[in-house]
Amino acid sequence: MDDTEYVDYYAVLGLENSKDAPLTTKEISTVYRKLALKYHPDKQRVKEGKSFDEAVSKFDVIAKANDILQDEKERAKFDQKYFAKMAIRDRHKQLDEKTRIMTEELHAREKEFHKKRKEAINVAAFRKRRIKEVREKDDAFIQKWLEKQNIERRVQARMRKKHSKPNNGHNHNDEDRSNLNRFPPENRLKLSWSSRKYNFDEASLESIFKTEGDISFIRVYGKKKNRAVVEFVDERVVPKVLSRTDLIEEKAKGIHIELAESNNLEEQVVTEAEDADSSFQVGNTFMDMAKPWKTSTWDEHCDFEARVLSKIRTNGTK
Repeated sequence: MDDTEYVDYYAVLGLENSKDAPLTTKEISTVYRKLALKYHPDKQRVKEGKSFDEAVSKFDVIAKANDILQDEKERAKFDQKYFAKMAIRDRHKQLDEKTRIMTEELHAREKEFHKKRKEAINVAAFRKRRIKEVREKDDAFIQKWLEKQNIERRVQARMRKKHSKPNNGHNHNDEDRSNLNRFPPENRLKLSWSSRKYNFDEASLESIFKTEGDISFIRVYGKKKNRAVVEFVDERVVPKVLSRTDLIEEKAKGIHIELAESNNLEEQVVTEAEDADSSFQVGNTFMDMAKPWKTSTWDEHCDFEARVLSKIRTNGTK
């Protein structure tokens, strides 16, 4: 047997051998006789389209396979190579199967990756579009809000300028109610100070607190003009001001700062402003009526007091 080139003689005869159930010489002979009759050169010569040389070559290989497999020693040598080749083939099959499985898993993972990537791209694109839409809406809303705030600030500036002038009997109570109700009570601070030691007006209070945040409303009220309410646009400014001791010690020295009560604060501001105006009117009436007091009799004096008390009650119930 030629060792330079390996030929699977079992495969030549169309057989497959195994260690567990080796082929017998009878089985090999039976298959050989059938193939020898089929590929014998004399029989192949009469068939058209068949080469005589090919028939001879095929018959020689079949005959050689039969000779080697029928010889016990030659077959033993061949079986060593054959089973070694079969072992290699089986390992290759296992490797091929593992490779096939790994390849399929790899393809499945790649497919899943591309699917998720496509979904992520779609989600990212959707989020990007949504964020853009929300930003555009927010920008438009903020722009309108800023324009409204600018208009309100200009109006308030004119109102403060007007309030800083003599009142001349003008009543700002309706304006105070509308301005003070524009933001929730959590945005307000209530201020108070000693009228004997300090004299704060709306302009001075605004200069103190405007550095803390945008002010939407400020009004000094009370008979002694020693109280005020400050309303900020942002409710977060109120706790910040309450916690700043340095502000109270430096800029707002002498001012007691507390959180404004939410219940009817606007009515308190307006009512006390009305009381201040009423007191002013009563005071003028009292002074006018008190001029002839020194020359009045006891009855005139009693009548005078009765008229003053009646006037005070009338102004107090308005």
